[in-house]
Amino acid sequence: MISVIIPCFQHQAIVHNAVRSAVNQTYADIEIIVVDDGSTPPVGNDFGDSRVRVIRHRKNLGLSNALNTGIRHSDSDRFIILAADDELVPDCLELMRQYTSADIVSCDMRVGSDVVKNKPGSLTELIEHNCHSYAALVQKVMWQKTGGFKVAMNPSW
Repeated sequence: MISVIIPCFQHQAIVHNAVRSAVNQTYADIEIIVVDDGSTPPVGNDFGDSRVRVIRHRKNLGLSNALNTGIRHSDSDRFIILAADDELVPDCLELMRQYTSADIVSCDMRVGSDVVKNKPGSLTELIEHNCHSYAALVQKVMWQKTGGFKVAMNPSW
């Protein structure tokens, strides 16, 4: 199983696109956790799929706390963080899950005119070279070893 963690603050209108892109993955053994970080009005669980859960913070605690909440409540040993305003291509998780022994797997993405392909990496490489994209597949044990996302840290680092 793979957990898709979607932090959301005031993106009620567009988070449905992110959730739909996760629901429509060719790899179906997933859970989708939307962490509503104090949005007004709250994000409702009207996504129409039993694999989707919404966890709500009563007030905005910030992105790091939202990510940590979602990961802490996940049932999988691997997770991917998906921004509420991003979408996954349909076979993203299918491709990424092939790297079962990697600590972290970057997804296909475009940076300017260059395409960056899926590639496995290690926690050491992540620390030394920032070798990941935002929507990277991460072994949950790596998150546990680091103590989770720090409040003072920009999680996209």
